[in-house]
Amino acid sequence: MSHSTWKSAIAKVKPNEVRLRGYRVDELMGRISFGQAVYLALKGELPSENV
Repeated sequence: MSHSTWKSAIAKVKPNEVRLRGYRVDELMGRISFGQAVYLALKGELPSENV
C-alpha cells in the first residue's frame, strides 16, 4: 500500500509528536489561546504581548 504525503512548513507529524511551526503542540496546549495558535500557524511566530 502506498502512502501519499504532503510537505508543509506549517506542521510536522512524527509518532508521538506534532509540531506547529517548530513548537511541540503538547507544550503549547494550555499555554496559548486558540487565537494565538492561529496567529502562530499563519505568521510563523508567536504573537507579541501587544497583539
